[in-house]
Amino acid sequence: AVNYAYIAFEYICAVASFAAVIIGTLKYSYFNNLAPAQMDKAINASRHWNIAILVYFACFCQMIASVLAGYLLFGVPTMVICIVITIICGIVIGVALLNQKKSYQDLGMFHIANN
Repeated sequence: AVNYAYIAFEYICAVASFAAVIIGTLKYSYFNNLAPAQMDKAINASRHWNIAILVYFACFCQMIASVLAGYLLFGVPTMVICIVITIICGIVIGVALLNQKKSYQDLGMFHIANN
C-alpha cells in the first residue's frame, strides 16, 4: 500500500506542477502582449487563477512522497529522518509565507495578491 501511495503523491505533484506551468504561461502571455496603456484595464479584467496554491500543493505532495520513498528504500529510521527534515522545512516555508503576508499587509493589502 505504501508503494501505491508513493506513486500517487509523485503523480499528483507532477500534474499540479505541470498545471501551474501552463496556467502561469497563459497569465504571462496575457500581460506580456499588452501595451502599457492597457495594463490597468488588463489587471482588472484578468480572470487568471493564482497558481501559488498549485505550487504549494505540489510541494506538499512531494514532501509526503519523499518520506514514503525513505521508508520504501531504507526503512523506518530513514523515514523518521525524512519526517524531521520535512517538519523543519515546513517551519521555514511557514515563516517565509508569514513574512510574505506581512509584506502585503504593509502595502495596505490584507490577502496574498494574485500576481
